[in-house]
Amino acid sequence: MPRSCYELWYGRDAAPSPLTHLQAGPVEAWLDEGDLRYVEVDGIEVIRRLHVAVRDPGWGTAATELSALDIDAQLDRFRVRFVTRHYDERIDFRWRGLIEGRQDGSLCYEVQGEALRSFAYANIGLCVLLPFSTAAGRPFRARTAGGSIMGVLPATIAPQVIVAGRYRPVVPPACALELDASAGLTVAFAYSGDTFATEDQRNWTDASFKTYPSTTPQPPSKQLAMRRSQSITQRVTMTPYFHGPRPCRSLPRLRSRPHGGGVAFMLGTEPGPPLPAVGLGCPTAEDARPTGRELERLRQLRLSHIRVDVDLTRPGALLALARAGQTARDVACSLELALCLDDRASAELAELAEQLRASPASIARVLVFHRSERATANHWVGLARSSLGSALPGVPFLGGTDIYFADLNRSRPPVDDVDGVAYPITPQVHAFDERSLVETIAGQAETVRTAHTFCGGRPLVISPVTLRPRRTPEGVPHPAPAALDARGLPSTVDARQPTLFGAGWTLATLAVLTRCEVQSTTLYETIGWRGVMESERPPARPAAFTARAGETFPVYHVLADIGELRDGVGLPVCSQLPEALDGLAMRRDSGQSVLVANLTEQPLRATIGSLTGKRARVRMLSHTNAESAMRDPGCHRSADWRAATVSNGMLELGLTPFAYARIDVEAD
Repeated sequence: MPRSCYELWYGRDAAPSPLTHLQAGPVEAWLDEGDLRYVEVDGIEVIRRLHVAVRDPGWGTAATELSALDIDAQLDRFRVRFVTRHYDERIDFRWRGLIEGRQDGSLCYEVQGEALRSFAYANIGLCVLLPFSTAAGRPFRARTAGGSIMGVLPATIAPQVIVAGRYRPVVPPACALELDASAGLTVAFAYSGDTFATEDQRNWTDASFKTYPSTTPQPPSKQLAMRRSQSITQRVTMTPYFHGPRPCRSLPRLRSRPHGGGVAFMLGTEPGPPLPAVGLGCPTAEDARPTGRELERLRQLRLSHIRVDVDLTRPGALLALARAGQTARDVACSLELALCLDDRASAELAELAEQLRASPASIARVLVFHRSERATANHWVGLARSSLGSALPGVPFLGGTDIYFADLNRSRPPVDDVDGVAYPITPQVHAFDERSLVETIAGQAETVRTAHTFCGGRPLVISPVTLRPRRTPEGVPHPAPAALDARGLPSTVDARQPTLFGAGWTLATLAVLTRCEVQSTTLYETIGWRGVMESERPPARPAAFTARAGETFPVYHVLADIGELRDGVGLPVCSQLPEALDGLAMRRDSGQSVLVANLTEQPLRATIGSLTGKRARVRMLSHTNAESAMRDPGCHRSADWRAATVSNGMLELGLTPFAYARIDVEAD
């Protein structure tokens, strides 16, 4: 059966949740079911998202059911009522929501909730996400139990410090918070039902500071209990205060979200940063290895490396290395060796050195991690270098973390004795919808910008990039693939892996890592449901994972284009709205090449500007041809081109939801 456009877009056969525009005096916002998003005051975004989070003891998110939605929207005020239920085998919690926007620009979100049975939980309550683009580096004042305080929210990412087993937030628990969002605007938040603390969520690539109920257990491994019929009432009120004359606006506008409109994507002329070296990871399943046609398709990607995780604390580690080395030789690329050590590593490293001396595989770099340390102490990097250096002359040895950037930021190691710093990226620590995942692209840039401030000019390596987290917030690896979640998928697998959304998100990630001058990155895996193609003979998959045997995923075509263009010269680009349209541009001897993706569920009109030729060709990957491109990638790459005309250096391009396009412009 053919897949629906929704399955091809984002992996589930359901239409996206609609956004409803709301306005109250100087305030504009979008209602996304029970959440408020992109709240702006006179065109300044002051709230990225206002919502209720319900987390189980393992920080998982229960299924959500919205009912009794009633929207009363006037020209200068609005009132929204609804009922939401969160339930699974562990949690059953129902709450009534009331959102009011008033003519003076004040905004109130009230929650009245009740437990329908007794259960344990990690967090229940209102969360206010402040966009870092508005809040970072801005003065604040807060009213706490210890009195009034003032300060400045950090410009770079603040480490989430742990003191006596408890996280120390950026702003301690408060009943009121004022933020100077601009020179002419202050927004005041008043909280009731709990005090609210503020943390820097950029530590996990979220593009926000989060203000959350301070009854959240500390550390996260702790949990709370709720009795049947126990109730919770919380309220957040936001009030804007203006200093001096306000801007005059004749028409309502949402600066951050021109849905369905046009977006300009302009190329620079001077050379920009080079593309990072791009590699893939070995399949997680121990018996999964690409063979035959899979290897041929991988060769066409012109990969820089394949990452192999060698856990010297477990049996069979050297066998995994030998298999990965053979794959790397078959694909004609190097290995990125990610070592996991423990306190008895000396003997295992000596055995590994012998195998490396006997192996013809080329090693691009060695990433060194320790089983009991969330960020690598330099001692372990030095031990690995002294044990393996003679077998790997000239190979760089890197430290860092294999968990989250938050762990590296919290325990910033000295970098004098390492050749670089590595950490992974995943977009789904706090939110899981497509809109939130796209927002993490900007958060990725913040992690790199912050890392550059304490890495002493050492190269940065992002490895690996995965759609789903590989570990819990405590750093523990997620259960084996046999442990399935409510979707019938392992907790490390995302149904969007074989979709157009997955391709566009990956392109945007590569674009931002290029702009931030990352040296190398490892994406996903080679084959399987965490890879870039399905294997020829996959095991039985649940219906929630829509890929079929032998198919390449849309992200494969992004990486194939990157491989074809990697010898070109990078060009700087500027998207008018990078959360809707983003990509890369390269200059080649024969002209220019541009890769762009629509990151929204709405059609977009893209204007590609500063092109230097008059004739172009375009290859589009969308829901109309994705299935054929997945079945026969070679035919798509050679045959699905159409001619296009550049006029005055501009090319107009219509992009359907989550479509990906490559534009080649011939030099004059």
